[in-house]
Amino acid sequence: MASRKSHHYVPQFYLRKFSLGEEGKTIGLYNHVKDLYVPTTSIKHQACQKYLYGKDDYVEDILSKLESTIAIMFGRMIKHFLPPADDSPAYKVLLRYILYQESRTTKAGDDLLQAINKSLKTVFDNVYGPENIMTGYTASHEEATLLMLEKAEENLYLLDFLTCKLMVNLSTLPLITSDAPVIKYNQYLETKNMKIGAHGFPAKGLQIFLPIHPRMMICLYDPAVYSCGKDEQYCVTTESEEEVHQFNVLQYLNSNTQLYFGADISENYVRFIHDNFSEKKSELGPYSEYIETPDKRKFILNAQVDPYIDLETSFFTIKPSAMDLIYQGNLAPLRDESFYDERKAQGI
Repeated sequence: MASRKSHHYVPQFYLRKFSLGEEGKTIGLYNHVKDLYVPTTSIKHQACQKYLYGKDDYVEDILSKLESTIAIMFGRMIKHFLPPADDSPAYKVLLRYILYQESRTTKAGDDLLQAINKSLKTVFDNVYGPENIMTGYTASHEEATLLMLEKAEENLYLLDFLTCKLMVNLSTLPLITSDAPVIKYNQYLETKNMKIGAHGFPAKGLQIFLPIHPRMMICLYDPAVYSCGKDEQYCVTTESEEEVHQFNVLQYLNSNTQLYFGADISENYVRFIHDNFSEKKSELGPYSEYIETPDKRKFILNAQVDPYIDLETSFFTIKPSAMDLIYQGNLAPLRDESFYDERKAQGI
């Protein structure tokens, strides 16, 4: 039986970096589902759910040990403006944490169930017509988030061929975070209008953004596609409120219900984001399409409608060699051909 009933899917050490005071106990939140702004609330009771990872402490203990290491790493990044080297053991730990964080939230579990139900509905509607035995029913699972988390380790290799820099926010607008803080984006495939699978971990041109402080954000990116500042720099900076605002909008679009923030974020600002992007957020989610080829073969195409906001920054540029590449169709190309071999080895 678990000794810790409440499982935090966004770690408390992480939220403390956005806290309202030096004591690290309180934070501001905006619940956009309930349209509820709370200027001060306890971090202890945020982003947690009873027995989210099962009714024993096995998974929670593993995550706690990883969090202890990452808390030290984030502290050093913030103090020294220095990410771990790409070829270091610390970098592998960072990638594992980011992968686990993306998979461990309630949103990850909800997205999995929504995708399953969307796919099932598409199959049954096309095989049996719109009135079928699935009408009015949905598939469910008590531990959907745990299912996502259990698969995370198998996908660690999909974060290969990414490099890391820190973005330092010198603007007057702080970065915010959310109950699903790992943001995936793909400026490269956005320019090529290839959006099916573009935010998947193996996609060419993938970018991953994780704010770790109101003034600092981790940027993982595909170095074969992007230049990010100067090659010899470990950090890039921005003084642009508009650039920071774009990343805050992405936090809103990727969130489940909650935005989190420290001082200098007003109620008007978070409501402004919600009012201007709620329609776009409502369009996001699983996508399923029944396809019949000219030779009568039938497929179900399952994908995700991901957030695109025409992201533009002063520090990310797409390399001409990548822009010159031409792809057929609209399915995202892989970042590296070795991913095919790895999936074959796994029998996928």
